Parts: sequence; structure tokens; C-alpha cells
Amino acid sequence: MQAYRNRKSVTGWARWIVTVNFMGRRKITIAMQKTIQTLIIACCAILAANTAHSFDIKIAVIQDKKTESSEYRLLKAYLNRKGIKPVLYAYNSYPLASKNFQNGVVNIMFTGSCIAALMIKEKIAYPVVRPIDPNGVSTYSAVIIGPAGTNESDGILSLLKGKKIAACELASSGEIFVRADLLADGQMVLTKSHSDALEKLRSHEVDYAVVKNTVWDASKKKFPQLKQIGSDARQHPNGTLIASYQADRKKIQDLKKALLDLEGDNSPEAVAFRSGTNIQGFIDTRETDFQDTFALLKKAGM
Repeated sequence: MQAYRNRKSVTGWARWIVTVNFMGRRKITIAMQKTIQTLIIACCAILAANTAHSFDIKIAVIQDKKTESSEYRLLKAYLNRKGIKPVLYAYNSYPLASKNFQNGVVNIMFTGSCIAALMIKEKIAYPVVRPIDPNGVSTYSAVIIGPAGTNESDGILSLLKGKKIAACELASSGEIFVRADLLADGQMVLTKSHSDALEKLRSHEVDYAVVKNTVWDASKKKFPQLKQIGSDARQHPNGTLIASYQADRKKIQDLKKALLDLEGDNSPEAVAFRSGTNIQGFIDTRETDFQDTFALLKKAGM
């Protein structure tokens, strides 16, 4: 009975289980009981270790292939130098990454403003930091892309009426912008990325595309047959790192400090990370930074 009373401890549970399982079996030796108790205690220790591991830094990253891209290898190398050992989980779409975030497979995620705002709104996650580029820019907006010969003098909405518009799913500068402002005028074709939307336009699968302005600026030289014909003034936080409320707060604070320190760090890993990702560093990010995103989601009925 003493073992039952003390069963809240690992050893107490082990003794109680042995007592219950072997009650009335007088031939059980003390050595055998101790062996069984040791095995049970070891199993409990393993279970406790696995539970602790669930609070490790597990970061969801978005990329086309389930292999670490160079920029995430640089992130991992930099964090390792700062004493942080993240585990990276690669997904090929934001919806899949978001599902695993909500299910607890990962507890940290670099994501676009729409997913971040939805998670923040539902109290599933909170914003931590976001990258800032060499020009000091940390936000983005939506732009409308059409064939190079497009004459927009009659107005954007007239051009889009009855046309197919490619847009990245669950993106503030894609699907959400189209749903909020353009869906009444055209038919939306969802894509997995902004680059896919541009490719669909180039291959004449759609008539127009709505993409992230930074993606267009970086790739427009590859698409001489396309041009920007419109834009949205709303600004959204770019590539925000969000953390689950279930994640260890101290580890998140350590991660946040390491990323905020990146700009002033001259170690080889920090220099390689900044250069390889074309960023200046990271800045603190708060819920109030998503005002335009929240307004857009509301207008889109989300």
C-alpha cells in the first residue's frame, strides 16, 4: 500500500505495478522484482525524455523539395553556432506546413502574412521576428501582372472581367487579395507559389496573375513578355517567424535573441547567412504589424 500512496513518483509507480502484477505470487524473488522495477523506471525515463524533446525548436520551412535548401542550411549553421539546435521540417506548401504546425509536429514556422495573421487571430501562435532586407524593407504588397502588350487605360477591373487570374493559395498578395478585391470580376486559378502563378501566365494558361511584389521584382527579367499593370497599397509583414503557444517560451526567447543579434554578428556563419539570404538581419514583430493583413482577411470574409 505504501507504493500505491507514493505512485506519483516514477519509482512509486514501478513498485505499485510490480506489487499488483505479482500479488499472491510468493515465489517472485527480490532480484526479479528489482529488475522489473528498473525496466519500468527506464521506460518512464525514456518517455519523459521524449516528452521533453517535444518542446525542442522544430521549424517548418517551405520549399519545393524535401531537402534543406542552401538558405536553411545557413540558418541552421548560424543557430548551431549560437548554441541552438533546430530541427527543420520541409513542406512544399503553406497549407501542409500549417496543418503540421497546428497538429504540433512543428512549433515554429517562417510564413507569409496571411497564415501568420490567421494563426495569431485564432490564438494558435504569436509573432516573433521577421527579416529585413538590405534596403531596410520588411513588408510586401500585391501586384497585378499581365501580358506586355496590355493596355490598362480602361481600368484594371475592366481588364479582369471574366478573365482567369492565377494567385498563390492562402497568400495575402495572392488568393486573399483576389477574394477581397478582384473575385467579382474574374475567375481565380490557385497555385502553390507566386512563381507558379507567373509561369501559368507566361504559358497562357491564365490571362493575368496576382503575385508578391518582391517576387515580381526579383524575377521580372525572366519574364520580358509580362509587365506590371496594377498594385495594392496595403503592406504585409514579410516572412514572419511565428511560434506556437505550446512551445517552450525560454527557447523561443533564446531563438529570438539569436536572430535579432544577426545584424551585428561578424562571425563567418552570420556573414554567410546574411549574404546567402540577402537580408540585413531580423526585427521584432508584433500583432499590431498585421493591421493591413487583418483588414484584408476581414474584407475577404476570412
